[in-house]
Amino acid sequence: MTNKKLLFVAGLLAASTLTACNTLKSPHYVGEAETFDADEMSEVSVWTQNDTAYFVKVVDSNTLIAATLEWDKQKNDFVARSFPIIISLLEDHMFLNVKDGDLYTILRIAGTDEEETIVLFTVDLEKMKRDISEGIIKGRIEERTVVMECTKEEQDAYIREHFNSLFAMGGGNLVRRISEEKKRKTNEE
Repeated sequence: MTNKKLLFVAGLLAASTLTACNTLKSPHYVGEAETFDADEMSEVSVWTQNDTAYFVKVVDSNTLIAATLEWDKQKNDFVARSFPIIISLLEDHMFLNVKDGDLYTILRIAGTDEEETIVLFTVDLEKMKRDISEGIIKGRIEERTVVMECTKEEQDAYIREHFNSLFAMGGGNLVRRISEEKKRKTNEE
């Protein structure tokens, strides 16, 4: 499986991490957006994380949509949620950038020895608190969410320099693919 396919699979998981304990948000996605070729754009897959299933589809050359149904206790019904996702690279490091309003939720992604599984890592909140208070990076803390307040260039330089200590490696979120299919192309299309 190619790195792009691993990332495609990872897109499904990213949506669920919007409510993760520690969240890194920014108005900019990290690094350079990956692009999908025509064959990859025909793929649809289903992923699972923590008993939640996500439907993932490539919608254009660099955007995925991850969708799921969640139970709404107040409405006493299921509610559909969907999230645009950009998969990106900064040097050889992969990231999921989940669009959430005007900001991206940023997650580090790593593959495993299994082609059907990826691991997503959230930010180390204590490191971000220290770096913001010491003026190393501009941002603010809102409960367990870090919001970066810098240019894309400053953000990418900071992540590049602090990559090895920036993401909490002790508690990754495991995401597994449970199905994949490609749209059939016919002469009529």
